Amino acid sequence: MLHMMSNRNTRKAAVMRRLKHRLEIQSQSLAEQFDFRMMVEFSFKDEKKPAVLYEASQVFPVMTNNFESNVMEGAKKSLYSLQSGEDLLKMDVVQLHASHFYSVNPSNATSSHTPHATDLLIGLDSDIDRMQCSLYSRWKGDKDSSYKRIQQKFQFQSMAYNGQLQQIKASQKPDAVLSNPEQTLFIYIRKQIGTNKYSPMYKLSGLCLFLPQSNLLNWDGFTSDNLSLFQQQS
Repeated sequence: MLHMMSNRNTRKAAVMRRLKHRLEIQSQSLAEQFDFRMMVEFSFKDEKKPAVLYEASQVFPVMTNNFESNVMEGAKKSLYSLQSGEDLLKMDVVQLHASHFYSVNPSNATSSHTPHATDLLIGLDSDIDRMQCSLYSRWKGDKDSSYKRIQQKFQFQSMAYNGQLQQIKASQKPDAVLSNPEQTLFIYIRKQIGTNKYSPMYKLSGLCLFLPQSNLLNWDGFTSDNLSLFQQQS
């Protein structure tokens, strides 16, 4: 068994080396070889209340932007440790961004989008227990294939982001970036105009998933053909 696992890891490493070499010649990243779909699920503290599912209208792999400064700014504000922020930036990572989300019919998760994008709101008094993202991919140009789910969890418990919301509320800033403790899920929020100043609500204006580039080649057994299983497995 150990020999088989060793051979599998060796083959995977060889594939990664060949891909990286080819992409370096073409001045492209591995993420640019894929099309992506991103699902966002909100689960509630009341277990009898069904979870709600959203899909990003578009997912953009971004290699260079101001995200690095946002990571370090959050570390300096003690939203997470400075060391973990520095370690994160040293990794060979991919950033996947989305900013517009559509409600997905829970009875038919493969149904078409609603006509208009939906505002996603979070707040200190929210009944949300956690948010969880799921990322699907397929090779560009392979339009006859289903999207396969990447084998990595992106989860943000309300207990984790409430502490950050408290700091943002105290600072009275209109927008900010929150991160889960693992720094794999970052959400951009903006204060909703007209909400109670003692219990403000924030609109999710953007979302970024942070994952090692090598994980782009790790898929589990779920595809876009059975997205309804996402809720059962979360």
